[in-house]
Amino acid sequence: MHRAAGDRQQRLNAALAEQGLWYPPDPASAPWSTIGGNVATNAGGLCCLKYGVTRDYVLGLRAVVAGLPAMGPRSAWAAGPRKALRDTTSPD
Repeated sequence: MHRAAGDRQQRLNAALAEQGLWYPPDPASAPWSTIGGNVATNAGGLCCLKYGVTRDYVLGLRAVVAGLPAMGPRSAWAAGPRKALRDTTSPD
């Protein structure tokens, strides 16, 4: 499903409900939070322990800035997934 950054989470859940789906992250600000804000902060909420946080539900992003070409996952600036510099689960 495609959504704009300014779309409210409630509107997203309403559209998903028509298809028998839902967006599990439920931050306390869910009634007025925007999808762009959820992505920017990796919003979670109480359901994140069971269902995950926002990044677990984002398949792709496309940035559109005035005066520049649209940037998506296959743009020249996208270097791909970042590699962790350090694994904090292992001892030093």
